[in-house]
Amino acid sequence: MLLITGIIADGNNPYTREFQPYAADVYPPLYNMVVAPLTGIFGNTFQLHRVISGLCIAMAATLVGLATVKESGSRIQGAAASTLLYAALLFYATPVSSTNALGVALFLYGVIIPWWRGFSTGSLIFALICSLLSFYTKQYFILGMAILCLYLFLYVSMLRALCLGFLFAVLLASSLYLVHQSSPYYLDNTLFAPSAAISGLQMWDILFLQMRVYLQTYSGLLIVIVIAGITIIANKTTTRKSDSTVSDSRVYIESWNSPLVTKPANFFLFCLFWSTLVIILWLGRNPGNYMTYLFQLMSPFLLIYGFSVIARLTGKLAIITPIVLFSFYQSYNILHKDFSTNIENWEKMEVMIAGSDNVLATQMLVSTLLKHDKKVFQDGHTFYLPLAVNKPTWMIKEREEDRISTVWAEYISEIYDNIEDQKFDLILVSPWEMRGIFLRNPPPRGGISGKEFLRRYYAVDEKIKLSMTDRHGGGTYDIAVWRPKSTQGAQ
Repeated sequence: MLLITGIIADGNNPYTREFQPYAADVYPPLYNMVVAPLTGIFGNTFQLHRVISGLCIAMAATLVGLATVKESGSRIQGAAASTLLYAALLFYATPVSSTNALGVALFLYGVIIPWWRGFSTGSLIFALICSLLSFYTKQYFILGMAILCLYLFLYVSMLRALCLGFLFAVLLASSLYLVHQSSPYYLDNTLFAPSAAISGLQMWDILFLQMRVYLQTYSGLLIVIVIAGITIIANKTTTRKSDSTVSDSRVYIESWNSPLVTKPANFFLFCLFWSTLVIILWLGRNPGNYMTYLFQLMSPFLLIYGFSVIARLTGKLAIITPIVLFSFYQSYNILHKDFSTNIENWEKMEVMIAGSDNVLATQMLVSTLLKHDKKVFQDGHTFYLPLAVNKPTWMIKEREEDRISTVWAEYISEIYDNIEDQKFDLILVSPWEMRGIFLRNPPPRGGISGKEFLRRYYAVDEKIKLSMTDRHGGGTYDIAVWRPKSTQGAQ
């Protein structure tokens, strides 16, 4: 993340040949573009990136709280929804230095503001802008525009929905064309490579695990919604028996400017349904970003709808309050609270890097490399780039030297040339890099494995444990310190 921000802050384009594959990144750059101007004042640091993420989380939680107040008529329910969404967005990947927080804020503003303004023309234009920006923040937030257009078509105006969808498609296609012309490796990084990676990582077990945790987290609120649903159904049944004039929702096309369905569904329940479907069929089976997709796409709508339902159950507050409070407890109980780490070995690594000229290092040390003006040879997303060869034939670059296969072959050749010439003063790699570099990419010559090639010229001097917070994706990582054999012999 810091590498891309730094490149943009320096006035360069990370999606050009010069920076591939060292600065490969599967995420779009809008978040980095927002942060980049501020680095001149505050420095290119994790702290700055996290402050921006924190502000975006606050904006999203505030909007959901206000939407709940408008929907329920209760400030108490609005505060409750805002508080629980804040907890959801503090979990795992959203509050860190990543594109998540800005993306979810743009996603929610693009969906909720049109509802707030009665789907007026101005609000739909606002949604168009937010949705386009959210796509260039994190790709799956394009879901907001799809949900909005579908709701408009069914329940507001078919013509408005078609016009909005067509206009968004034109703007998206036009912007992608312009981006591709100025940034020839943008689509390789943010579309083709991640699509290939995700298709090979779909796991039903991951979906079941996340859904189980999600249901446990909001079990109290969900129980109340079920109780309310039973009550509503019972009341409707009684009403139908006593009043024959009650009308049902019907499909009726009066004109293109009318909705397809006469009786509108609850907007937030509608959004929750489609978000959940996308989680089940696609995002929820991705092992990356544990629980993040569910909390970003499902929780805002569940909380607005749920607390609006609670506001209508005034006669049952004594019963439902303890149940709802359990959801508060669960939402904050799952948050990681111990952020202590052992920084001694991090400081040791920094001293090593500062005293070296050329270092091939794990992505966990990118910030240290940048701090000491060292070249970054891989940023953690580098090894996704060769997957971008999986794309339509008409998208393959005309010049052989610009094609992904050539770019990757030159990169691997450079790595092994530096190893053979022992130009790396240090090679600091975890088991992940050992697989990513040396197992999956054998040397272009020699007929041996990458690890065997490395052992010809380098030897492990020591192994250092880097401590991270003890949470999902954290823990302790073993970093092998490889030094040139010629240097060790001189010692």
